[in-house]
Amino acid sequence: MKLKTGLFLFVSALILTSTVIAQDAQTIVKNHNEAMGGLKKWENIKTFVLEGTMSVMGLDMPLKMSYIRDKGMRQDFSVMGSECYVILTANAGWKFIPPQGDTAPVAMSSDEMKGTGNDLSFENKLMTSFRRNAKFELQGRENVNGVSCHKLKVTNPDNKVYTCYVDPTTWYLLKTSETANVQGQDMEVETVYSKHTRQPSGIVVALEADSGEGGKLTYTKVSVNTIEGDAILKP
Repeated sequence: MKLKTGLFLFVSALILTSTVIAQDAQTIVKNHNEAMGGLKKWENIKTFVLEGTMSVMGLDMPLKMSYIRDKGMRQDFSVMGSECYVILTANAGWKFIPPQGDTAPVAMSSDEMKGTGNDLSFENKLMTSFRRNAKFELQGRENVNGVSCHKLKVTNPDNKVYTCYVDPTTWYLLKTSETANVQGQDMEVETVYSKHTRQPSGIVVALEADSGEGGKLTYTKVSVNTIEGDAILKP
């Protein structure tokens, strides 16, 4: 009986510990969502536009990211004096990049679509995963630019896994780490977020996203609910 009681207490302790960790992870995510303005404010946004610069391999290119909730997104950028774009919807994608030889919009292959991640959400990874009922696991702390961040393993319903690092004071997302397919190769990609700025609409947006060799995005303008119709999603 003593052995059985000991085993019962051991198993109970494990279950209790796992439950507490899960609750702590959920609390961190909810605190983050509130710090970003709250999910309700984000839900009121039907279209979302970011304008700024994309810096890759020493080149600075004007960039405009336009999203229509639940429909798709469009990325407009300029390369070597040529106006280019990429359009993504849930089921299709097109690209027009003249420096690569395009003379007309080209339908993207399934592999190309997969390579983009085809994530049409303009909310950050943590908020998007929360809405998708992802599994969150607290994995302790890790330093990000001098901040001892909460380290969260995130597993989405489609089994995509990545790691989020959350500031325990501001509750902002400071870094993400994930395995991404880049030109047919699986690579570990880290992105550091900074310059979190509250907008007139009440939401908070990270105005810089730095992926190292993968490039840096710097936004100077944020617009909400300014797009009429869905013409931007047509090539």
